[in-house]
Amino acid sequence: MFINKLAMSSKVERATSEQRPVVMELMNIRDRAEGNKEVMSACLALTDFVMKEGYALLEAPVAS
Repeated sequence: MFINKLAMSSKVERATSEQRPVVMELMNIRDRAEGNKEVMSACLALTDFVMKEGYALLEAPVAS
């Protein structure tokens, strides 16, 4: 458990100013979900996605 918290903390430190609020919220959700491995894994996966490329996709306009 400690290693996962350390990994999430380092992701917050590496996040850009635009990514940081999203990563912080995912970290908060993950912390509240202790014991629910599916939610914790989903938060880690979403954090990785946001850190790699997802934030640009989240901001992209939706085609009509």
